Amino acid sequence: MRVTSIITALCITAASACVYAGLLDGTLPSLAKPAPKPAAEQPAETAPAVEPAAPAPAAAPAATPAPATAADALPFSVSIGGQAAKAASPNAPYAALDKPVAADAEIVLGAKADMVIINVFPSDAKGNAKEGATPAIIIINKGEKGTLASTMDKKKLEPGTYIANIVIGDKGTSRVMFEVK
Repeated sequence: MRVTSIITALCITAASACVYAGLLDGTLPSLAKPAPKPAAEQPAETAPAVEPAAPAPAAAPAATPAPATAADALPFSVSIGGQAAKAASPNAPYAALDKPVAADAEIVLGAKADMVIINVFPSDAKGNAKEGATPAIIIINKGEKGTLASTMDKKKLEPGTYIANIVIGDKGTSRVMFEVK
């Protein structure tokens, strides 16, 4: 039952973020109040005075799923299998490990939280999650340590390249690419 509640909360949070982003960038209509009827549709005695139009607010930048640079990719430190994640390159939107790790490697975070959610996606060598791939989900409760083997579905990560989004609510999301041997 607890897993269902967590997944439901994640879905609601993601949907809320999408709606909020749509309101900010103008792709969704405002929910604040309906637009007034044009003066031509109102009786002459109740037509409002014409006010000068206010300048349109600047559009908010589109939400991006990945950090802009490797420096932004690690708001808190991450090590997997004893290796500290480091900037992959100055412009990479993720950090990376130098060497492959075991499928049951320990994860150690530089921040402690009541709940840490880790989404691990199979990826290509450029850190792009494979299209249509289902992530392995790892939850760390009240701590900063876990393992790659502690996925919710209890399936072992197959050898290959992965990108992990490690989310700590008030700290941000660290994004790390690694290879499982």
